[in-house]
Amino acid sequence: MPKDRVFSLKTSTEIGYKDLKRLKISFGDMCNISCVMCHSSNTGTEALDFDMVKEQIDLSPFNSIEIQGGEPLFIEAARKFFDYASSMDKKVSFLTNGLLIDDEWSKKIALHSAFIYFSLNAATKKTHESINRGSTWELVLENIRRVRSARSALNTPVKIMGHMTIIPRNLSEIALFIRMFREIGFDSINFSYDIRVPLYLKLHPSKKKEVSLEIGEALRNSRVLPLVDSYRLKLLGLV
Repeated sequence: MPKDRVFSLKTSTEIGYKDLKRLKISFGDMCNISCVMCHSSNTGTEALDFDMVKEQIDLSPFNSIEIQGGEPLFIEAARKFFDYASSMDKKVSFLTNGLLIDDEWSKKIALHSAFIYFSLNAATKKTHESINRGSTWELVLENIRRVRSARSALNTPVKIMGHMTIIPRNLSEIALFIRMFREIGFDSINFSYDIRVPLYLKLHPSKKKEVSLEIGEALRNSRVLPLVDSYRLKLLGLV
């Protein structure tokens, strides 16, 4: 097949490469922490080769680029790719656990990302550190503030968003997460959930009802409803 054509096995259609607009690259599973629900390894060493990615992918058509780990800032190839793509005036966005964002990376994110997701997975220090094993609540909050400060200083539109992966352990903190996400420093929040959660809720109907009532109250008493992506909460029957 010519290099300027892309074939989709799912739809059996051909697409012109120049017509592609969104690119997402998974660089590997390496991570600096070990979240309880995550398959990524903080001891692995395999990752995409930056030079290969640079050689094989023409970035010119894309107006949206996302990179993924593991933890992208823990993977050298992902960091190099961020710098490479941003040097071509591309916006590069990603989800991070937030531990490796220093002043330099805060400025890079503010200047060269359309959005940044922080994977907090809780609304309290105790639960966050029990899920994001190896993380430090205070450091992540400080690094969220770093990005906010860089955005303000550089006057850029990067969106700073919070993400919670719902597991049985943090169900009771969903409502608190909704109530306090602006205080934490997020512009908006969204959710995903672990595969175990639907069954857990089915087996614990009283817990589901309790959590659902708490979430409903948090949403009703909040003026930030448009900033809360509740799609997956609806899939779980929690709103």
